Amino acid sequence: MGVKTGKGWTLPIIVLIDIYVVWIMTSIAGLAVSPIESKLATIFPNSSQLEIQMITTIPSLACIPFIFVGGAMGMRFNNIKLLNIACIIYVVAGALCLVADAMWQLLVLSFFCGLGAGIVSPLSVVFLSNIFTGKYKTKQFGYVSAILNVVIFLAVIGTGYMADVNWHLPFVIYLIPVVILILTPWLKKYVIEPPKHIKGEKEAKSKFKFSQECDISALAKYSLFYLFVTITLMTITLYIPFSLAGQGRSEGLIGDLTSIVYFGMIISGLILNQCIKILKAWIYDAILLFMAGGFVLMLVSTSPVIIGIGIFIVSFFFGIAQPLCYARCSGVATQKASTMSMAFFISMNYIGSLICPFVIDFIRNTIFHMEHNYNFPYVIAAVVSILGMIFLILKRIFYHPKHQFQFPAGEVSADQAPGPSADSASKNTSKPSASPSAAQTKPASAPSQAPASAQPKAAPAEPKTVTSTPSAAPESLKTVAPAQESSKPIQEKPASAPTTPPASTSSAEQKPETPSAPTETTPPGHSPGEPPFEANVPPKPKEPDV
Repeated sequence: MGVKTGKGWTLPIIVLIDIYVVWIMTSIAGLAVSPIESKLATIFPNSSQLEIQMITTIPSLACIPFIFVGGAMGMRFNNIKLLNIACIIYVVAGALCLVADAMWQLLVLSFFCGLGAGIVSPLSVVFLSNIFTGKYKTKQFGYVSAILNVVIFLAVIGTGYMADVNWHLPFVIYLIPVVILILTPWLKKYVIEPPKHIKGEKEAKSKFKFSQECDISALAKYSLFYLFVTITLMTITLYIPFSLAGQGRSEGLIGDLTSIVYFGMIISGLILNQCIKILKAWIYDAILLFMAGGFVLMLVSTSPVIIGIGIFIVSFFFGIAQPLCYARCSGVATQKASTMSMAFFISMNYIGSLICPFVIDFIRNTIFHMEHNYNFPYVIAAVVSILGMIFLILKRIFYHPKHQFQFPAGEVSADQAPGPSADSASKNTSKPSASPSAAQTKPASAPSQAPASAQPKAAPAEPKTVTSTPSAAPESLKTVAPAQESSKPIQEKPASAPTTPPASTSSAEQKPETPSAPTETTPPGHSPGEPPFEANVPPKPKEPDV
């Protein structure tokens, strides 16, 4: 039982599960701290407020630089070994968190968890894009988005209960990479590793240029769009508690409305391909338009139901934008540059999450002086989304690129590269049919080459052998296009040709060890490059034996 990849072969379920767990590993860094965030001041009374804030943000801060480190290393080193090393670092740091009893220890260990997650982040996208292609790849990115949100939603609830028992227990989720280490032998068969550089091949290394292996304009386009929608969505998670608290809502209602964000992304991830079929070429415009509509609903009413519908609309269309950008961006670079291009794209997620409060507060407080209006961030998000949609429409109408990016000769995008299992499958299926075809094509190609190469070179050196080539040359021309001539001319012409120079053919038989007369048997020295003599005796072809 397997999953269709779009490349003519199926992927085992156990390998797909391993890839899903790799994605989960990149998303849970810092998640264990969220249920104990409010208790950190009590657990560590001597810790400053800055330390408490850093414990929740340091995994994301560590991810950003090490995403690029992982992307650069993925182009040069074995990706499976790199994955195993990152998982070991992650697991060791997570295990030590279970026994840590000081704030500085949690800060250092959280940093190493973010380090491991950052290295693995570009690899997780490349693994998926190398195995799947077309609509199957888009579907898998949608499933990944849905699975991640389900896991995060359940993990937040589960770690909350574990924190009530012991504040160390939530760090158990940092041991999830153990599953990856166990399942890696199955994944290894389907990973396309970077080409190995032989020592002394300085020219081959110098030929690599990222700008030639990656469509920079397409990468920038998808990355900026993803950054834009990420900042827009983060206005909900950052400011919905303050706006609802200002309305006198309970903490339970605030938690319920915040959880709708995950629910919307789960639903859209499961039906991603259907949404793409409906929206088609206007999908990016529709995403921004409906996200703006969701924020308008959150502004025009104080009813929890209307606010919940608005949150669902925003998160639903963000759930379309995120996997869609992942799928499109995975095809803008060749296999060599895929990890680095995806590292740049994935960094937009963390950058957007970090800069969102600074951007929104700058616009709200510095420009419009609305410090105490907690609904104003929704106004900013709605207006900016509408402006973004107008920009896309104008760009589609007035901007037409003169030159289209093309990959270097012999290179294709990473999602179009055949996987290792596809290659092995083609080799296994082609072996039975390769030997007969080779036996048939070799005799057919040899006569067209042998007379052509022998005619200009052997004529001045051996004038006697030239007399035998006129009978072979017309025969080779006829074997190239057998549809124009029937078998009768092939049998008649060789029969009349050797009657004129009988003496020369006997002397030619001794030098090149080739037959001189059209006999009914094949001489021992006969090669596949001289079939005219065999054309006289079609009932006894000897070419397959040779």
